[in-house]
Amino acid sequence: MLVAIVIFSVGVLAVAALQLVARHGVQEAAQRTLATRLAQDLVDTLRANNTSEALANYLGSASPWPQRWTGRSRLAASVRDPGCALTTPCTGARAVARDLLYWERLLDGDLDRVGTESVGGLLYPTACLAGPTDGRSGTYEVTIAWRGPSPLPTPARSGCGSHATGLGVAAPPGTLLYGEDDRYRRQVSVSAYITVRS
Repeated sequence: MLVAIVIFSVGVLAVAALQLVARHGVQEAAQRTLATRLAQDLVDTLRANNTSEALANYLGSASPWPQRWTGRSRLAASVRDPGCALTTPCTGARAVARDLLYWERLLDGDLDRVGTESVGGLLYPTACLAGPTDGRSGTYEVTIAWRGPSPLPTPARSGCGSHATGLGVAAPPGTLLYGEDDRYRRQVSVSAYITVRS
């Protein structure tokens, strides 16, 4: 009888451990899918507003978007209120600020709410946008990083490299968003060649 109880207990523990691994896998897949969709969404926004001036603004050369940003509505006040809503006509740098504000809110999950609580978005997201700094035709890359549920054997590489402008993907020093050695960092990059509209 005791042997049967021990074997049954080991089996129950194994099933519980398997459920935990499965939950982590589902969470990992959902976050990666969301990050990829959000990165593609920003690329599509760049394609839709592909004048040289607008692309330069998205990259930050004429935008108040901060160089380093870790989400949760830490945008500059001038970006937070671009003076026009998604349904209101908006041009130039104000249209770019509106687009970036909306995208930042998607990244944070600020538009998915239960009561006053944000329930969507990524866990501790950081992002960067890289491309030709003067807004000319070229390859534009969006990289999004977030915190995964468990450590990886080796940390994910940092995104956007040294040519990153606009959104800074690296977590601010001392915040340990992705663990001491970045082993909790998960990351996706989406790049596309965008031709400037004349």
